[in-house]
Amino acid sequence: MIPIRPADILKFCKAHLPTILSGAAAIGVIATGVTAYKAGKHVEEENRLGRPSKWTNYILPVVCGGVTICFIIFADRLNAKQITELLASAVFWKQGYNKLEEKVTDILGEDKVKEIKDEIVNENISKEALKTQASSTLTDGSMLCYEPYTEQFFRATKEQLLWAELTANKMFCGKGGVKLNEVLELFPGCNKKPLGETIGWFLDDTGCFNASYYFPGCAHQYIDIQPVLKSIDGVDCMVIHYGLCPYEPDEPEEWK
Repeated sequence: MIPIRPADILKFCKAHLPTILSGAAAIGVIATGVTAYKAGKHVEEENRLGRPSKWTNYILPVVCGGVTICFIIFADRLNAKQITELLASAVFWKQGYNKLEEKVTDILGEDKVKEIKDEIVNENISKEALKTQASSTLTDGSMLCYEPYTEQFFRATKEQLLWAELTANKMFCGKGGVKLNEVLELFPGCNKKPLGETIGWFLDDTGCFNASYYFPGCAHQYIDIQPVLKSIDGVDCMVIHYGLCPYEPDEPEEWK
């Protein structure tokens, strides 16, 4: 058996004093009710016997009530003090983090810092959380999607995916090429990736252009976004498939 030292008891009481006081206050409420009931019954019995009731009958309930109120006040003050200390500590560390982030951004650049943050977030998303997202039904009708080239999960509705497809084809028609990163920006919650700067869809490589791109309703024949239900690491989601896979252009320098 491990011996319990008085110092350990004092340390425990100090660390959990608000909880102890709250528990004592709960017991005090019960004790006040019980003693008040007994005092009332005693006074009622004395009145029945024709004896005058004494104020001393109410001493115990009043004491129990007063002590209970003191416990409640002390517990509240301690909680308020702890919350103030936590907030002060949070502000201190937040200020330090902001300064560190500014220095790192100056050294690495804003895009690199954003990329690192995104990687950390993706690494810490558990499969259980993704499964919950996949099985949940949201009021906006969105579904869990997965972009395979950059390995990003995001939520989108069918209308948002169709809008992304139409917008990407409109951009393609306007300048003859679209990078994968430009398409990723059209997906809600997706972020640019280094790979997205090197691959995409480019007119010069195909050597042809379909006139139907110019007509309304036919603007989604080149960059065709097709969500397909699949399982990624045990998570059911809509995997984004492209009718024509993104590729590197013949002249990469032209699209930088």
